[in-house]
Amino acid sequence: MHPARRAYDTVIIGAGLGGLGAALELATNGGKSLLLEQHNLPGGFATSFVRGRFEFEPSLHEIGSAGFGQEKGGLRKYFEDEIEADIEFRRVPDAYRLILTEKNIDVRMPFGVQPFIDTLERHVPGCGKQAGKYIGLCKDVADAFAYLASAGKDYDKKVLFREHGNFLKTAAYTMKDIADRLAISEALKDLIYPYHCYLGTPESRTSFSLWAAMFYSYIAGGAVVPRYRSHEIASAMVAKIELHGGDVEFNTRVESILVEKGRVKGVVTSRGEVISAGVIVSNAGPPVVYTSMITPETEVP
Repeated sequence: MHPARRAYDTVIIGAGLGGLGAALELATNGGKSLLLEQHNLPGGFATSFVRGRFEFEPSLHEIGSAGFGQEKGGLRKYFEDEIEADIEFRRVPDAYRLILTEKNIDVRMPFGVQPFIDTLERHVPGCGKQAGKYIGLCKDVADAFAYLASAGKDYDKKVLFREHGNFLKTAAYTMKDIADRLAISEALKDLIYPYHCYLGTPESRTSFSLWAAMFYSYIAGGAVVPRYRSHEIASAMVAKIELHGGDVEFNTRVESILVEKGRVKGVVTSRGEVISAGVIVSNAGPPVVYTSMITPETEVP
């Protein structure tokens, strides 16, 4: 085993958002930690590039369930209240704009449940009650997921049956099943379903539970984007890591994770430096870690 020149409690490999999140938690909760990134900027896939007049984000589109004003969703609570990151969030004005040329439809669907239903009613007269019932069912599913997330493994089956019955009743059904049972018209589907493209499976194979939770949380909770896109998030997280005493180094690739008798001993960088650590958190993919980074190969579990 090579002699180490520096020592840390924890080394985090990779400054993607996962690595940044881990490094920030470690720095905030004490201990000596070092985040190493092979590139010159943080963020990993969470970055952007410009082609012509368009800016493309490989990772970030919008941050959903952001909440409106002081009614903050989970991610805004985390960034603005918990870690007090210096990020300027800008509200996305519409849930989406739908253009169907063959049906002569061009409509902007708003955020907010009632404004969304009102817009549906204007474009599909007489659908308001039906749409309200459908969206109410989606809300029941979203509320059940929120309960399960907050309760964790200690969830109460009685609460689930008593307060979230619609979640249990619809859990085995697809989007198509529920739409058919509620007699949702094709005209109404045209306006409600555009966000379905994110799930990537046909209506007949998409879990209603997953769709309902995603759809409702999006239209009810609104969305924001950072003013300077995903790089603003990554940069703000680096600043907070360093503020809490964590070290961050760029242009430093980790070549090897040193393991001896089943225990992590440290890492070797591309410059040949050995850094000792009793814990390694890797934001690199498992195939890379277990096929090319663990040294010696005999220590791969």
